[in-house]
Amino acid sequence: MDDSLIAAIGTVKARISDRIATLQDDPTWQEIKKMYQGLGTLEEMCGMPKTDLGALLGITSNDGLAAIGKYEFAGQPPLEAAKRYLRKIAPKQTAASLDDIIAALEQGGLKANKDELRLSLSRSTTEIYKAGDDIYGLVESFPHIRRGTPGRRKSAQAGNGAEAAKTEGATSEEGK
Repeated sequence: MDDSLIAAIGTVKARISDRIATLQDDPTWQEIKKMYQGLGTLEEMCGMPKTDLGALLGITSNDGLAAIGKYEFAGQPPLEAAKRYLRKIAPKQTAASLDDIIAALEQGGLKANKDELRLSLSRSTTEIYKAGDDIYGLVESFPHIRRGTPGRRKSAQAGNGAEAAKTEGATSEEGK
C-alpha cells in the first residue's frame, strides 16, 4: 500500500479522535450516552439485539444498513434470525426482500432454505408484514397495520365452546 495513503488514514483518524474528544465534553453527548446505555439495557431485557450506535448516528456500513457479525445468526432458527435482522435494519429500512434477508443470514453464519423461510415469514402474520412479493418487514415497523396477539381469539372461542358443551351436557342431564 502507498505510504501517502497510510499517512492520510492516520491523519483522518487523528482528526476524528480530536472531534470526538470535543463532543464527549458536551453535556448533550453525555445525555446521549446515558440514553444509549438505557436503550441497551431495555433491549437486553426484551431479548432484542442491541441497536448499533453507528446506525443511530447515521454512520453505517457499506449499503447504509447495520453491520452484521460473521456468526451473528449461527445456530438460530431461520425465522428468528430473519426477525432479528429486520429489527436490526428497522432504524433505516422498514422492510427487506427475501433475497436480502437470505444474504444477511448467510453473512451472519446461517444457511437458510429460501422456500422454507418464505413460508415461515408468510405464516408469521402477527409479527411479520408482507409488504409485497417476497418483501417482508416487522409489523412494529408499520404502525398503520394492526395485528392481534397470537392465539387470543382462538382461546376465547375455545373457552366459550367448552362452556357451551358443559351447559348442553348439564341441560340434557337435567331433562332426564
